[in-house]
Amino acid sequence: MRYVTYENDQKLITDPSWNIAFEEYMMSQADLGEDIFLSYINEPVVVLGRYQYWPFQVNADYLEENHVKLVRRFAAGGASYQDLGCLNFAYMAPGDHQQAWTTTDLLAPIMTALQHLGVDGVALRNRSNLLVDGQQFATTSSYHIQGRLVVHGTIMFDADLIRLRHALQPTMTQLTSPGLKSRPASVTNIQPYLGDDFQMIGIKQFRDALLKQIFSQRGKSQVESYKLQAADRQAIKNLQRSFTGQASWNQPEIKGLELHRFSNTLAGHIHFNFSIRHGKITKLRLYGDFIGSQSPDTLVADLQGAEYKPDALKVIFDRHPLAEIFGPVTSAELVRIMY
Repeated sequence: MRYVTYENDQKLITDPSWNIAFEEYMMSQADLGEDIFLSYINEPVVVLGRYQYWPFQVNADYLEENHVKLVRRFAAGGASYQDLGCLNFAYMAPGDHQQAWTTTDLLAPIMTALQHLGVDGVALRNRSNLLVDGQQFATTSSYHIQGRLVVHGTIMFDADLIRLRHALQPTMTQLTSPGLKSRPASVTNIQPYLGDDFQMIGIKQFRDALLKQIFSQRGKSQVESYKLQAADRQAIKNLQRSFTGQASWNQPEIKGLELHRFSNTLAGHIHFNFSIRHGKITKLRLYGDFIGSQSPDTLVADLQGAEYKPDALKVIFDRHPLAEIFGPVTSAELVRIMY
């Protein structure tokens, strides 16, 4: 395993548009021939999942007034508030086709490392949230790239929890969404739960201690790293310029489509936004915090031009791999959401 570092003369890059492009490049384009681990720290930002409808996720006025950025990542999932008190990490599973890697497998070294730093009772809930004392201190999401599992996580070390609460209060209410109801999680920072020997450390020292523990579990006495090369940095800049640094990617135009149909499901929040002319769907956008291993683009294209009738919609949903696109949801559920 290699830890990917990009610090230049100990200067930390905290621009979230660069850091999210950095993660995407390392996980989807770079090939070091082994499993990789990376981390970064962002200045205040709300990071959106790839398919999220941003007015339902953030308080846009609060973000603007308090200089909190809004950046969309490439992977699906939910929104998270991050600041200089949060440690982001991403870990790509080894290319071992003999083992079916799971999210739990990749999070186990993190949990064990935290225990070695004195944190008692770390628990994993719903295969994605890390808790201590019944409160959530880290959120994670997983996705597949070229058949390999990647887990991304954000650990709240010493985050501003008041800012977090305000930033994630949506400007536009989701009204009354049918289906499963979600409750805001009780959150906390991990710093107060560290052992006595680690109570005075800052977030960079926390990161270094965490890395040392993770590598020691691999039988390594020191962290083995890979430093970004000039070609790597240029590729990251290209992603930043084309995507994460663009308002059209982070906060796209939301006007023009009249109908909103959405619900909370076991797969997450699913939201269809579309227009109808002469009984047919003329244009459709799909939003949500669902996490699947397959892009929904083909499904969206198939729905455009379809008859807006339950039977016609079900035929379309039935011919797509819904479990891979959304997770645990049926075609009948999706028809009920749309119609």
